[in-house]
Amino acid sequence: MQRFSDRVDRAGTRRRVHEPSIVRLPASVQRLGLLDMKCGRMTIETPVATRYVGNMNENNKNLRVLVVGATGGSGRAAVEHLLAQGCRVTAFSRSASRLADLSGDLRVIDGDASNPADVDRAVQGQDAVVVTLGITENPIRVRLLGTARTPIDIRSKGTFNVIDAMKRHGVRKLVVQTTYGIGETEGRLGIGDQLFFSVLLKPQIDDTKVQEQFVRNSGLDWTLAQPVHLTDDDAPSQPFISLQGDTGVMKVSRRAVGGFLSAAVLSERYVGKSVALSGVAA
Repeated sequence: MQRFSDRVDRAGTRRRVHEPSIVRLPASVQRLGLLDMKCGRMTIETPVATRYVGNMNENNKNLRVLVVGATGGSGRAAVEHLLAQGCRVTAFSRSASRLADLSGDLRVIDGDASNPADVDRAVQGQDAVVVTLGITENPIRVRLLGTARTPIDIRSKGTFNVIDAMKRHGVRKLVVQTTYGIGETEGRLGIGDQLFFSVLLKPQIDDTKVQEQFVRNSGLDWTLAQPVHLTDDDAPSQPFISLQGDTGVMKVSRRAVGGFLSAAVLSERYVGKSVALSGVAA
């Protein structure tokens, strides 16, 4: 059965073309390296709205995006990807000033996501918000002794403050990184990962579940990104994207996750969706 789809070429012209079994995308899109699984088949897709294919930077230059948790691995990667797309980015974290040397239209705000006043100040005037909150401390130490610097409920509390401020200032677009294995993907982890979640990470996982509920009940234009095990691999990486909770390799680079977070901001394709992110088999 032949399949057809609408495509936009580099000149911005929409064309109806026959879809072959292997789709070759423009280089600018391939660099995002985003894959999707549908109905058991792997197909190449780009979650970037068609208006961003071509002269991406020019179209995005007035889009104001706040990244909360901007100095973490995924947060920093999201900042870098958004800046590369030409967006006007505000980086927010307790040490956001460390990112001041990044090139692009960047504003940094040192603040605490658990402080509503700090968050309100950062959200005001934005068009979209990305949340990448988490705890970077050793999980064994956190489980046995508690956190040393970050509140154990930072994910839910910080996200609640973000949602509250977004409603107050009329900001609609929200993209939040959580984790694979909760919500729509609960019960899909292997036995080893389930034990890790239930023994070492239980307080953090419980808080992430609360975070997801806040997002789902927010009434905003939200997207949940659920990555599997995160790595710090800086090599070019392609995330495997699934709306059905399917996975490829059970690890994915933070840089690849940041690329998806950026793409989700620039597209309407994933609004109201929970998206599983994993690695692509070699």
